[in-house]
Amino acid sequence: MENLQSRVQDAVNDMLLKLDSSLFRKMQKDMYKCSMNCYNDGNQSMESVQRCIDLCSMPVQHSHEAINQELQSFQDRLYRCSLDCQDSVKDKVNSTSSASDYAKHRTELEQCVLKCGDKHIKLIPAIMKRAEQVLKDQQKILDQRL
Repeated sequence: MENLQSRVQDAVNDMLLKLDSSLFRKMQKDMYKCSMNCYNDGNQSMESVQRCIDLCSMPVQHSHEAINQELQSFQDRLYRCSLDCQDSVKDKVNSTSSASDYAKHRTELEQCVLKCGDKHIKLIPAIMKRAEQVLKDQQKILDQRL
């Protein structure tokens, strides 16, 4: 089970690293450039400058929120799958179950949870694609402000 947890975590971390290096860092860099440009007009009020900075940071914020939602959804689905495995095994256990029955059911539970993990690891490319699209869309918004 630890191996499964490690594989899922590694797959998610790998996805996040790819998103960071391919898209997110540029977006953050552009956010700071945009924010610096907010100070170019010395005649603007503090409120105007702050609104400008807030507008510059919105695409990054929206990207963070979208990626966090994707990760939360992934985690929720994986959890529900493992709960379904537990329920399936619980339905087979009763007061007359022997020690060998418990061992068999435990193995069945572990195999079911492993399938959940493998199934969800296969979902990561689709999650990555959706996250990349969000980042690209938000980058376009940021590019318009530069």
